[in-house]
Amino acid sequence: MLNFLVVTLCSSAVICAPRNGSEQSQLDNLDASFALLPGTDEIECDVYYTEMTGSFNSPRYPSQYPNKADCHHYITVAAGYTINLIVKDFQSESCCDYLKVYDGNTIDEPALLELRGSVPGDSIARSTGSKMLIYFHSDESVTDSGFEAFYVASSTGCGGNFTDMTGSLFSPNYPSNYHLTVDCYYYITVATGYIIEFIIKDFRTESCCDYLKVYDGTTINQELLVDLRGHVSAGTVGMSTTNKMMIHFHSDGTVTDYGFDAQYITLSQSCGGYHTEMAGSFNSPNFPGTYPINSNCYYYITVTPGFVIRIIFKNFQTDSGFAFVKVYNGISKNTESLIELEGSILDDRTAISTSNTMLVYFHSDGGISYSGFTAHYMAQSSECGGYYTDVTGTLTSPNYPSNYPNYIDCYYYITVSTGYIIQLTVDDFCTEACCDFLMVYDGDDINSDVLLDIRGSISGDGIARSTGNKMLLYFHTDSGTSYYGYRAYYSAINPVYSGHYNNLTGVLHSPNFPNDYPNRADSFYYITVDSGYVVHLQVTDFEAEFCCDYLKVYDGHTNGQPLLLDLKGSHSNVETVSTQNVMLLHFHSDTSITDSGFQAYYFSMSTSCGGFFADMTSTFTSPSYPSNWNYYADCNYYITVPTGYLIQLILTDFQLQSWSDSIEVYDWHSNSRYTLFESQQYGSNKILTSTENKLIVHFSTVYSGTFSGFEAYYFALSPDCGGYYTNMTESFTSQNHPDDYPNNADCYYLINAPPDHVIQLIVEDFKTESCCDSLQVYDGYSVNQQTLLQLRGTVPEDSSVKSMGQLMLVHFQSDVGVTDSGFRAHYIALTTDCGGHFSDLMGSFSSSNYPYDYPNNVDCYFYITVPTEYAITIILKEVHLSATSYDYLTVFDGDTENHPMIKQLFGDYINYRLRSTGNQMLLHFHTDSSGTNIGFDASYTAEICEVRLVGSESGKGRLEIYHDEIWGTVCNDNFEAQDAQVACMALGFSSYGPPYTAGDGPDSNPIWLDDVACDGDELSLTDCMHTEWGQHNCVHGEDVGIDCRGVRLVGPDVDRGRLEIYHDGQWGTICNNDFGPNEAKVACSFTVMT
Repeated sequence: MLNFLVVTLCSSAVICAPRNGSEQSQLDNLDASFALLPGTDEIECDVYYTEMTGSFNSPRYPSQYPNKADCHHYITVAAGYTINLIVKDFQSESCCDYLKVYDGNTIDEPALLELRGSVPGDSIARSTGSKMLIYFHSDESVTDSGFEAFYVASSTGCGGNFTDMTGSLFSPNYPSNYHLTVDCYYYITVATGYIIEFIIKDFRTESCCDYLKVYDGTTINQELLVDLRGHVSAGTVGMSTTNKMMIHFHSDGTVTDYGFDAQYITLSQSCGGYHTEMAGSFNSPNFPGTYPINSNCYYYITVTPGFVIRIIFKNFQTDSGFAFVKVYNGISKNTESLIELEGSILDDRTAISTSNTMLVYFHSDGGISYSGFTAHYMAQSSECGGYYTDVTGTLTSPNYPSNYPNYIDCYYYITVSTGYIIQLTVDDFCTEACCDFLMVYDGDDINSDVLLDIRGSISGDGIARSTGNKMLLYFHTDSGTSYYGYRAYYSAINPVYSGHYNNLTGVLHSPNFPNDYPNRADSFYYITVDSGYVVHLQVTDFEAEFCCDYLKVYDGHTNGQPLLLDLKGSHSNVETVSTQNVMLLHFHSDTSITDSGFQAYYFSMSTSCGGFFADMTSTFTSPSYPSNWNYYADCNYYITVPTGYLIQLILTDFQLQSWSDSIEVYDWHSNSRYTLFESQQYGSNKILTSTENKLIVHFSTVYSGTFSGFEAYYFALSPDCGGYYTNMTESFTSQNHPDDYPNNADCYYLINAPPDHVIQLIVEDFKTESCCDSLQVYDGYSVNQQTLLQLRGTVPEDSSVKSMGQLMLVHFQSDVGVTDSGFRAHYIALTTDCGGHFSDLMGSFSSSNYPYDYPNNVDCYFYITVPTEYAITIILKEVHLSATSYDYLTVFDGDTENHPMIKQLFGDYINYRLRSTGNQMLLHFHTDSSGTNIGFDASYTAEICEVRLVGSESGKGRLEIYHDEIWGTVCNDNFEAQDAQVACMALGFSSYGPPYTAGDGPDSNPIWLDDVACDGDELSLTDCMHTEWGQHNCVHGEDVGIDCRGVRLVGPDVDRGRLEIYHDGQWGTICNNDFGPNEAKVACSFTVMT
């Protein structure tokens, strides 16, 4: 009977044997790696293994093994296989405990391996046949952790151990078919500190059952990196994390194929690398810092078959005799050496392979560490590509403009001076759209950022701009259809002086402008705006050496495009427009004289809408206005007027679809854009003023709309004169009027009346230099429209003109010669059936349709002007206004609504008399949308004005009297209420108030009367007693003033308070009995409150 105590489990491949070796067949299914003999401390560890792979260990591993251990591990695999054994991390007493491996099943066979003491890492042994014995012995003294071991059965004639830094592996019989039922194990172990990259070059097996497995170590118990079967494309398939790798190739008993061709390379974990791109670069460790000593770096380069490799070393610095670079004509150090470099090498060094592989080996061994090197390589074809170092150049595909060949890969390297960048323009391109292409990289290898990726065909130019002084172009074609390829231009430009501009607007200038530009300045300015736009360039200032420095402007992005401008010497305000959405400016200076150079502005203009406007006044609209637009729009309108002027823009109407359309107005100030206005809604008469002489209007729509868009007007506005007028009536004058206007005046006055109105303009008191200063009036918004009136010299009488529409432009100009008082002008907006200008000494007018009902919603202005020495008396013979609406007739003591109001009438009046204090009167008749009535009938007469009131309030002011064709004042000596009553009656007022001291008459005016004494019933002050004309003892500080309104509001507010009336020489109140809204309207009209 056999007795065993199982202590440690092992794999099913283990057979535990009795000490006498008999009855083994009974133990085939017993799992144990060692046992204790019954009743003793001795170890029983003789074990048999028959599986094709397995593992075992020393007793009690990883704890310390016991003393007096004698363990025999017998491995037997199928005939025709050999055994690969890996012993990991062996640790034992160095003198007396050991492991021995024999090439067979007895100790009489040759020893393959003997281990004792400390043996870290893997120890490998391989049998020559199908059997192997592993014997482990310990004595009675010191013990340790022992070992762990793995084995695999490997077919004879394949697999193996590989320790070189690079190598090639093949399946059995490759490229012929491999055998059936093979298991090949390839063990790769390289120097510590390196990892292994496994690369498939060719692979095909039975897809179901034959395979290649790659493990991250030397046993199948370690991580599986990849499992390959069937057809596998070439390339890297696995990379170890340590310096060991195992590859297991297996085939079953059915179908075979040609197997595999593979290679491995080693990579330092601190340097080196594997490069498969068609172009690339690498450096020594820490470059540009110093490399470490004891470095061994392998750089493997493999490109597409049919290409060779060109490598360039730059900035080479090593310690000669201690550190070097060797370049090999293949993937291994066993191939031909192409170049060996060491020491300090200032110029570039080049090597070219004869095949598609190359190895660069860098070694440092003690000595002083330097910066090392940087290297660039590219796959080079004899048909195309190359290196370019000139400032400008032209590149083309092979055979251009004929068709390029199939299967080409062309690399074009551009390198310009440090500090410069590269501008590339591809102006002609056609390739197969799917598969042939041109790639442009921002550097000298394809790992750099992609600047352009072009294939098929392009519209316009393809433009790329590097960020440094290097650029790579890669042109690839496949086996399909070929076309003529491409043509490209490049320029080296100084980024400090040059630039690429892709905004819709921009400012360009020569270096240092407005100071002198430097010598040898070659500045390139590339302008690209959106497709569908053209570029409008305005060179505002240009000063350069006449002979040799210049600015050239091209209709495109290369100097092969049509020349639009060629400027030398001195120029200003030169303009040009491109025919496409790109433009190139090239500014050049030589080595001699310099000057201030140039400044230019550019604007993008849509070819379907928008535009550039340089007139002093003009108008523009959105597409199809006032109809709805029927297409997507993105329009820019650029307005530029002469320097020193501002732009007054009036959006007279804008109707936008709120969620998809917008209008934006930008103020171009100090070469930057600022938003003045933005809207996505609707409105009218939006007035905007620029801060300088440029303005941009941007109109955009997302969808075809059901809205009309916009209409706009603009005019050049001098900061000192001119203006935009929208009131129904208004006055304006030349600058400084009635004093002399300045030289070189250029003033625009734009009048915009409501729709369905016309404008009547009256020009008064016109005096200018007769030869050269003038006033022109145009029937519309522009000087290009019909001239209605032109005045120059002295025009004593009023000049009146009427527009045909709602717009009128008045333009006043003066030159550098004689100046004069200029002009005063007044306008009123008229409808066709009411209102007007009256200048006779008497006349009559009435409301529309009188004596029938007037229409709703009208505003009629009646402007009366008579000679200066006259005053106007108007008699409202009949006034009947609707009592249920807010209809009124307002009378102003002057030519505009800004003058004092004489009276505002509501309701009914008969023979109501009003009088002006001067020679002008304005009546404004307004009706609303509710009730109507018959309106009014009026007549007026002009009489020589005896007295007038001078002041800012209607009915109140300094009293002046007309004598000997001169206005003069009246002294306040003894001037009392009855004297004020006579003066007020003479002025047409039915009421009066107490006199007061005005004391503000101009010293140049005479004091005509003193000691006036009236009874109160006289018709004129001259009928009262007074001193002789001009006889007085007063100064102007005693000039009398009167208030003819006779009512006042008492309280802290100007528009409300206790109502008081003047009567019989004193102020009194009014009782509120039956005092209603109509009475309040009358009282407020006397206190000039509406």
